[in-house]
Amino acid sequence: TPKKAAKILYKVIASAKANAETNDKVTADNLYIKEIKVSKGMTIKRFIPISRGRANPINKFCSHIHVILADKSEQEAKQELTTKKSAAKTTVAKKPKTTVTKAKAVASKASNK
Repeated sequence: TPKKAAKILYKVIASAKANAETNDKVTADNLYIKEIKVSKGMTIKRFIPISRGRANPINKFCSHIHVILADKSEQEAKQELTTKKSAAKTTVAKKPKTTVTKAKAVASKASNK
């Protein structure tokens, strides 16, 4: 159910936040979720016996959850750099392009009557 997945994602995000606080010395207020990916993990294969000595396979699927957190202050610094670069680009004046048009010669054929 979707509720089960929500609890699992909450635990993963909380763990990522705690890791960022302890390992990278970042405050929780400056963190935001940059990317979340869920990829395919290994498949656990089991069999259930059925009649006449046969067995049906049961596949239990697992997944890997990747959470990438980023610091807001780093993002703001990147945005300031991009705005400075764009401002520098707009101040440089560009020369207007000149186009040369060539007249096409029209050859008329004499009609024979």
